[in-house]
Amino acid sequence: MRINIFLVPNVGILSILHLFSLQNAIKITCVLELDRLMQCPFRITQHHFMRAIIFSLLILIATGAAFAQTFQTNGNWNTAANWSPAAVPSGTGTNVTLSANPSLNSGSNNIIGNISANNGVQITVNANGKLTLGSAALFGGGTKKSLTFNNNGTLQVNSGSPAGVLEIWGDLIVNNNLQVQITGTLIVHGNIVMNNNAQIQVSGGGDITVGGNVSGGNNAQIQVSGSGSTLSVGGSIALGNGGQIQTSGGGVITAASCSCSGCSSQCGALPVTLISFNVRAASDKVILNWATGTELNFDYFSIERSEDGFSFSELAQVKGHGTSNERHDYSYEDSFPFTGKSYYRITTVDFDGYTETFNILAVNYSGEKLVRVFPNPVIDGKLTVELTFSPTEELTFILTDLNGTEKGRYNMRKRKATFQIELSSGTYLAKISTVGISKVIRVIVR
Repeated sequence: MRINIFLVPNVGILSILHLFSLQNAIKITCVLELDRLMQCPFRITQHHFMRAIIFSLLILIATGAAFAQTFQTNGNWNTAANWSPAAVPSGTGTNVTLSANPSLNSGSNNIIGNISANNGVQITVNANGKLTLGSAALFGGGTKKSLTFNNNGTLQVNSGSPAGVLEIWGDLIVNNNLQVQITGTLIVHGNIVMNNNAQIQVSGGGDITVGGNVSGGNNAQIQVSGSGSTLSVGGSIALGNGGQIQTSGGGVITAASCSCSGCSSQCGALPVTLISFNVRAASDKVILNWATGTELNFDYFSIERSEDGFSFSELAQVKGHGTSNERHDYSYEDSFPFTGKSYYRITTVDFDGYTETFNILAVNYSGEKLVRVFPNPVIDGKLTVELTFSPTEELTFILTDLNGTEKGRYNMRKRKATFQIELSSGTYLAKISTVGISKVIRVIVR
């Protein structure tokens, strides 16, 4: 079978072969609508034509030619109707643009080329889902396939059994205001490059592994919280003005080096290595004990307490040992503990202001209900009444002189309240009563 071929003046052989690769393999006539055509003075066989097609494809691959598709409807990545053209993209040679929010659900295992996410797009990789950009072979040969976010994007990789996985054989590039929320696994074999206001959060045992460097512009934040949550960077971490690097609850950040304008450089060398931390209730107090294995540039512990496990307030500060490679044991006694269930945590603070908050521990205290008033003596006319319990009904607080004459009556419904009192200098009695408790406390006014 013979095939007629036309050549076009000033068009290179690669273009001609590319036209061949797109035509019918049985019979073809290349007709181009240009000013003039020149018919080939020779004829070739089908065998030669197929060889030309193969050669053309090899050239296309070598030159990195790629297809492009757009995700345009919120929903499942693997729904063809959500794409334009209407087919699920596949292969490292296909680059995609995201104009809507895709989710990769359980059972997904997609391989793709570069991804560009438009403003406001959220990418979600759910449990047992996987999305891979590029390949080890391409990356090893110097070709990156990267994920680029424009403004106000969100990247979420969720936990599960197994966890969701996003693997990028290239870079993760953030223009502005990206939130990266990882409870699953994110692997970036290249670099993470963040511009202004980007935020990376790793929690719930999530893991981010970066083969290269992590760099961030102004106000970039990195937060790793919870036992088993890690950010491992093969190179360096460098954040700009207003940046923050924080770990809490056993989260760990490791890197070859860290620099952060306005925060401490603590990667892989945390100010305190905590060996143990426990809380127990005694008959009249709650006792905290903890021990450190190493301390680096360390200032003090902040002892914090909460009634609900969310809102904490500082009880006290316990001085550290600066820099030490020896074990140090610490303790603190809360002599005014909340009645019932309460929560304690310790936060370390180094001399540069870097902080790390460790796990929250709960304790049940069933001792006596207590009341205290402060300051005592009263100097500026303000008196605070604090309880170790939450009143079930309105509590009455009365001030009398030593003869029992009432000088003021106040009501409170919360655990703690501050009152303005107008009394001349002297000694008074504060009488507090409610269901299950009645207390009298001597108060001095100056």
